[in-house]
Amino acid sequence: MSTIRLGLDIAFVSIDGIPLGASLQPLQLQPHLALGSLGLTVLIATVVALTAVSAFVLQGRAADNRRRIAIIGGLIYAVALLSFWAGVRILFWRFAAEFPSDLPFVLPIMIGVGMLFITQWGGATILYLSYRFRIAGVWLFATTWGTVYAFLFVGGEGTPTFFLILWLIYFGPATLGVLAVLAGTELAVRNRERLITIVQGITED
Repeated sequence: MSTIRLGLDIAFVSIDGIPLGASLQPLQLQPHLALGSLGLTVLIATVVALTAVSAFVLQGRAADNRRRIAIIGGLIYAVALLSFWAGVRILFWRFAAEFPSDLPFVLPIMIGVGMLFITQWGGATILYLSYRFRIAGVWLFATTWGTVYAFLFVGGEGTPTFFLILWLIYFGPATLGVLAVLAGTELAVRNRERLITIVQGITED
């Protein structure tokens, strides 16, 4: 009996040259690390996240127009993450989208996720540059790290855009919600003395 491997992680099994059929390999059915190493995956996610945060912190010294720098930085951030997602799937996963036939389906999703990435970067930038919310940098590091780490998993997807759709409808909005909660918490800590005074005034009345 022999096994012949073809694209899409499909194995054709045959006995004495007589094909018996095709069977899907486990790697196509279960998500797995594209690089095959957890340590390397964590390292790459950490390096990318640190690079993003470094640019995030330094951008405040490069321009006076905070809105413009938030938009430009967001565009660069979005293009970088989407390029990373596409590169991993093209290089490490055989079940990649077929272009240009899949472009009408893939492009709107990429644009939607790109807008989400721009919003993430822009929101964190405005909070940091305009209001000095330090938690914004911590949040950006964690969000970027999680995104890159997830993008380094391949397989187990009904479509190559599965992770993008997941980010668009669930994880992306959730991370923005977390940013709002963290910013509110930092604001409350900053103004705790004022809040204590207000509460004491209310209780005395």
